[in-house]
Amino acid sequence: MRAQLEPPMDYQSKIADAVAAIPRSGIRDFFELVQGREGVISLGVGEPDFVTPWHIREAAIYSLEKGHTTYTSNLGLLSLRRAIGRYVEGFFGVKYNSDTDVLVTVGVSEAIDIALRALINPGDEVIYHEPCYVSYSPSIALAHGVAVPVVTTKEDGFSLKPEAVAKAAKVGMAVAEGVFFTRDLTNEPANVLTTDDFAARLAAMHELGLEVEILDEEALVKLGMRALLGVGQGSESPSKVVVMQWRGGPKDQAPLALIGKGVVFDTGGIS
Repeated sequence: MRAQLEPPMDYQSKIADAVAAIPRSGIRDFFELVQGREGVISLGVGEPDFVTPWHIREAAIYSLEKGHTTYTSNLGLLSLRRAIGRYVEGFFGVKYNSDTDVLVTVGVSEAIDIALRALINPGDEVIYHEPCYVSYSPSIALAHGVAVPVVTTKEDGFSLKPEAVAKAAKVGMAVAEGVFFTRDLTNEPANVLTTDDFAARLAAMHELGLEVEILDEEALVKLGMRALLGVGQGSESPSKVVVMQWRGGPKDQAPLALIGKGVVFDTGGIS
């Protein structure tokens, strides 16, 4: 009898969605392309075209010879943190408590990653400028945030304009306010809000960038939604359904739809 071989493991399917969605770094491809070529200065990974100065290498060698190879404080060596504090105060005029306010990281990328993981909750939007270092957007995604780029141009000196930032923030606010506004409306006490009032107040969400469509009883009949009309039968206020859509996402992303019934029960309440 021949043993049946199991199909090979699909390792790619085991990768987390947030990681799989991140495109390959162009900087690393460029680095591999120029690696080892003579007469080429690689600026892709942000390193100079000379080796680390000898006095720095000598200090590192001396530290190893002295046996400084164990774990340090999570904040970093206190002597180093104090040196950083003096540097920042001397060059930028800002004073920090080196004992508590300075954290040593392995480069800026780790510092940004730590900050994002500490501050972002899932779904939080983070506005950043483009063009920029390639790790900004992936770092936001890995912290389960939503990256919102603001494009800058040479004509503007690649500087962020307040109106561009406000526009980027407005998109996220439209979605957030639409969700919370709908929740608040549907939780109002019975006999307070009619469906006409409900629809009119939701229509105002158009100003925040949401597409608002109000379906009246005639439209509901055409769409085969008679069950909703049955729920509101006998009420003075006509049944309505309001559909809000936000189309501000990427081109390949389906529009977000926020749908809530505006049907009145016989008691006069809003579902």
